[in-house]
Amino acid sequence: MRLRLLLLLLIGLAVAIVVVRYWRTDMLYQAKLARQVAADAAAPEGAVVFLGNSIIEGLDTSAVAPDTLNLGIGGDTSRGLLGRLDRYSSLASARAIVLEIGINDLVHGDGGEVIANYRRILAQLPKQPRIYLLGLLPIDEKAFVAAHGNLATNAEIARIDVAARELCQRRGNCVLLQPFGAGGLPPEYHTGDGLHLNAAGYAALATAIKAALATPVGAEAAQPATPRP
Repeated sequence: MRLRLLLLLLIGLAVAIVVVRYWRTDMLYQAKLARQVAADAAAPEGAVVFLGNSIIEGLDTSAVAPDTLNLGIGGDTSRGLLGRLDRYSSLASARAIVLEIGINDLVHGDGGEVIANYRRILAQLPKQPRIYLLGLLPIDEKAFVAAHGNLATNAEIARIDVAARELCQRRGNCVLLQPFGAGGLPPEYHTGDGLHLNAAGYAALATAIKAALATPVGAEAAQPATPRP
């Protein structure tokens, strides 16, 4: 009887911990979204809007172009981004939109939803702004597995990016960027977990986006990999 009671208490404690963690995560997410909506309302016309997860959130967009709006939220998924697009009125008057999302879908085991959500995201974005699609950036698989487990591979990322590129081409006014090429993320560009960019990685990303924004419409192709330092 005591053992059964102890097991029930342990199960209840585990459930409570999960609920509290989810609640705290959601509260942080909603707080970030509220701050973004306020910044969005004050954004100038012709801004360059950045959409994505922690990769975008950690990017100093002011180093890429003037009048930028960073709407990245760490940990977000393609479904999460899709759900918050209608909160951003600045998208309709943006000069350009930089889009990066999807790696957290793979981490959470929802990789099958990414392409369908990309289709919905691209359909929901206004037609006038030029879209620069980063898609899913490659990972350093060895470091990623050590830090996060075997939750994503570059082969899977490449498969999704190929499908995303097709959606981008069908939409028109959309350019695919590959700042790190189609292979793995070089070790000198990440923090050690095979995924999140360090200062050098962000400098390479910013350089690639800045070059794409400066390229005349119609003259661009998929951007080549940034040379290693």
